[in-house]
Amino acid sequence: PLTPEHLPPTFTGAAGIGSLSSFLGDACTTVKDTWVAAVRRDGERWRVFRDAKCTQELCKGEEFGMVAVAHCGKCAERLMRNADAPAVHRALRARFGADLGTRKEDRLMIRSLYALCVAVPKE
Repeated sequence: PLTPEHLPPTFTGAAGIGSLSSFLGDACTTVKDTWVAAVRRDGERWRVFRDAKCTQELCKGEEFGMVAVAHCGKCAERLMRNADAPAVHRALRARFGADLGTRKEDRLMIRSLYALCVAVPKE
């Protein structure tokens, strides 16, 4: 049986989900709400750039121990394509389509479902 001493720690975002990520990031150097065009892996460290040619570092001269990409789909795949992290890149491979899963895919299938609801009053 699961008892409190066997459970992992839990956290509650008292001011919404953003307060939870802010709390967990307090012990780290974090850069939020910033466009990142490219990342490069240097051994176990990461460098982050504002441009695809890797000439404008986001935090000049600083390297990061990890990079969290808060975006899914094709943008995340593109970001990791040249980052010297083939396993991460493979995991992020994605494509857009309307196929409802009848084909076996080696990548994430991004689907959009749109519904239009119209109410017509009786005459």
